[in-house]
Amino acid sequence: MIEERFDPDRTVLTLPFMKKATKKRQEQYAKILSFMQSSVWYKASDLMIVLGVKETRTKELLRALISEGKIIDDGVTKGKRYKRPMFDFK
Repeated sequence: MIEERFDPDRTVLTLPFMKKATKKRQEQYAKILSFMQSSVWYKASDLMIVLGVKETRTKELLRALISEGKIIDDGVTKGKRYKRPMFDFK
């Protein structure tokens, strides 16, 4: 983060750095969200098939969607499942 302040003896500039989602990443997010139905729980392996990517990449995309509040998760490690919330407030 870079911040901007003007004082008599110095200037400080602050700007937030956010990871910009690439076009490919945005397409993958859209593919996940359009595939998922709000009342159905999915495993990462289900979404791997839809995306055509490996498990690590799928889980990375799912973590990002969870942090944005686009999907919710349940369970831990091997039993973890994902679904779209009933109401999308974001």
